[in-house]
Amino acid sequence: MRAARHLPCAHASGAAAPPPAGAGQRARRRPRCAPNAFVAAAAAAAAAPWPSQQPQPRLVYVLDEAPGHAKDAHPEGPQRVRAIAAALAAAGLEAHGAAPLGAAAAAAWRGAAAREALQRVHPPQYLERLESICRGLEAPTLVDESTYIAPGSFLAGLEAMAAVLACLDAVMGGPDRAGDESGGGQSSGGGGQSSSDGQRSGAPNAGSEGGRRGCAGFCVVRPPGHHVTPSRPMGFGLLNLVAAAAATAKARPGVARVMVLDFDVHHGNGSEAAFEADASVLYLSLHQQGLWPYTGKAAFVGIGEGAGATINVPLPGGAGDAAARLAWGAVVAPAARRFKPDVLIVSAGYDAHWRDPLAALQLCSSSFHWMGAGARALADELCGGRVLLVLEGGYHLESLGESVAETLRGVLGLPPATPPPEELAAARLLQPEPMARAQRAVEDAVRRHRLG
Repeated sequence: MRAARHLPCAHASGAAAPPPAGAGQRARRRPRCAPNAFVAAAAAAAAAPWPSQQPQPRLVYVLDEAPGHAKDAHPEGPQRVRAIAAALAAAGLEAHGAAPLGAAAAAAWRGAAAREALQRVHPPQYLERLESICRGLEAPTLVDESTYIAPGSFLAGLEAMAAVLACLDAVMGGPDRAGDESGGGQSSGGGGQSSSDGQRSGAPNAGSEGGRRGCAGFCVVRPPGHHVTPSRPMGFGLLNLVAAAAATAKARPGVARVMVLDFDVHHGNGSEAAFEADASVLYLSLHQQGLWPYTGKAAFVGIGEGAGATINVPLPGGAGDAAARLAWGAVVAPAARRFKPDVLIVSAGYDAHWRDPLAALQLCSSSFHWMGAGARALADELCGGRVLLVLEGGYHLESLGESVAETLRGVLGLPPATPPPEELAAARLLQPEPMARAQRAVEDAVRRHRLG
């Protein structure tokens, strides 16, 4: 079927493909969205019941298989969510403060509200063309060598966006949060390195005593979207949900800065492109060096006013738990503390696992436990506990489910349930890490961003 050739990608829409990292270019304009649908959705969300568990859950999560977006024999499909759902059920986390987000909460954000959130990143023409193509399809078809589109893909994308918005609303403390703090979602300017003084444009730090504490959130949605640029689908994805969530969070009263942490094994070129000129969004990526999409070089730090607000830490193939801990301690935590975000959003990819077939890093399931705990600790310290995790990659089903469960255990403050890397190394399941090369990569990021 040839219909997919007309998908709104670089040659069809007139938009250029993402330039090489570090190439100068004008800041992309993102369309402004009328607030009416968001106001209505917030009111509906306020009326929707919270999860039944009392007291208020420490973590809410949503599972969305997106059955309308599927293609036989493709590694990215509903089977990924089913594997995670089975692992979470076996983990019994609801007894420890986790609660599924009710269908009514997500329903409040469907339709116009979800579309408007997406339009904060994707031009309306892109969304309209995507919707039109889906209407004309009779079966799934590839749009490039790895990304497919199906008749139900656009509707599935709106449903996933609604689920993310509902989780974001819970993380931010509910729709009435807008009345708690003054100020708006404006950057104080000066790039990522200008935030060392901790000053904001009007809003107090969200982690201060005056800020409301939300709960953590985890969105098990698909397909992954951090490769999707404003006008081009790629990397299994059609819509960039994390970028849309970050832009939506930044538009809330009292939110001046948003941090996006991406630990997928592949660099999130789409999320980077969405915010490369925006000083109010810190994009920080830990990924494998030299891997598709061949972006994410340490030398690229953003452009224009956003210079310094993009931090890339490309780790060498074979790097694992020790290298990731080094990067977290030397780059992730110091950068977050200097930036002082009002909310932390995590692109949670699990294809850096040693069992995943698509890459060559060696993280363990227990590695994602301390990452979850570390993200929650930073959120507790800096932004009132407000951390939202959104699923990206991960294609070995057993390790995917296991790793997501470990992430949630870490967020909830529970001990890990899987073997530590030392035990796996002793069993010769892991190879020695290239720590000298990993240390050079981390030191390069520290030097470029003056984090030492």
